[in-house]
Amino acid sequence: MYEAFLYETGMHVATPTEAGGWAFQAPKRGNRLRYAYEALQSAMLTSPESPRTAADLMAELRRAPFGVTDGPLPVLLLTALLEHKDDVAIFEDGTYLPDFSADAAERMVKSPARFLIKHFAVSGGRQRVLDALVAELVGNSSVAGLRNQGLMQAVAPLLRTVRRLPDSVRYDATLSPTAIAVRDALLAARDPDQLLFVTLPVACGLEPITTRTSHKDGQLFVERLRDAVGELEGAYATMLGWISQSLSTALNLSPAISELRADLQALGRRLGDKILDPKLQAFVQLASTDGLDDENWLEAMGLALSERPPVSWRTADRERFSSTLLAAASTIGRLEILHFESVVEPMEGFVAQRHTITRADGTEEGMLVVANETAVVSARAEAGRIVDSYLEQGSHELNAFILALWAEVQDRGASGAPATIPRAVNERMEAERKEEHA
Repeated sequence: MYEAFLYETGMHVATPTEAGGWAFQAPKRGNRLRYAYEALQSAMLTSPESPRTAADLMAELRRAPFGVTDGPLPVLLLTALLEHKDDVAIFEDGTYLPDFSADAAERMVKSPARFLIKHFAVSGGRQRVLDALVAELVGNSSVAGLRNQGLMQAVAPLLRTVRRLPDSVRYDATLSPTAIAVRDALLAARDPDQLLFVTLPVACGLEPITTRTSHKDGQLFVERLRDAVGELEGAYATMLGWISQSLSTALNLSPAISELRADLQALGRRLGDKILDPKLQAFVQLASTDGLDDENWLEAMGLALSERPPVSWRTADRERFSSTLLAAASTIGRLEILHFESVVEPMEGFVAQRHTITRADGTEEGMLVVANETAVVSARAEAGRIVDSYLEQGSHELNAFILALWAEVQDRGASGAPATIPRAVNERMEAERKEEHA
């Protein structure tokens, strides 16, 4: 059958290249199948808005004037699909087939109504956008073994990116609206042509890409899509950074990850066995460990406070992490105040003070203020300059200013963590007090 139907008709020929190879094409001129093949091509290459089923195409070739019988009909259709592998897409039950395998071809012959044939019209503005995206995403490499090479060179890397995203990013509601729209479009994609030229541009806040799209609008789409994909790729690292910042803010510790971990290790040494709550004790012990790298340590912190690994977080898990952290910070603050005398002495490299604020309504709040001594030394000159700038107003006004500022900062602390006054300011306030009573 191959000799009679493919080779002798010229539909399968050797290609004139140094590497050799074979290609599918229309029957040679004068062959009676050529007219049926040309009609089939014309029907396949209709507007992208009017795809045809394989059953429709085969029925058209059965009718006069072609009258192609059921024997050669599937071979003629499959040959045309193989020739137009870059500009005709195949869908089975609505799902795009990037690899039209022998099994898929057999299923098409048996159930042609389940297969949709769609022409990709890539020219003009669409071609410019496609070329720009391919250059941006993959350079000059190809996607071996797939149909629609040009289109899939742009779409395949995007789909790979979104499929690699952890669940936390797939459900992250804190991303920018564009990144969320792009993510959802890629996750729901079934048609690469519709995805690239319609759904993704709309997700980026633009009109669909057509053959008449200007170079400026096409470039804007490429830039917005690149930024959105970059945001998605960096979203998990951003979330870990948020965990780090949350720990730093709630516990009033250094924001730098290395210093934050050192501060938490010092906190663990200070409190020792004074924590009675098992969960809080486990959190402090875990926070004090130095056997994990920074990423794994932050993941462990997220798991400990939310009871779910950050890689699988949803919005509710973020909220649970925040509320549990605030509760832990409040308990740690109370413990440090309660055990002030015993926790201050072993803190090498730190300075500590206990403060009590009495409010107008008679309520009191106590807190332990702890600071890295190196940081206090570096801040002394700046703190002294600020205090000196108010000395001309008199010691009474200076003390009132500092105390009012302290109360304001304390009221503003949404996390409930203790605010700190630099040691130099406290020393100056004490000197002022002694001078007044001298």
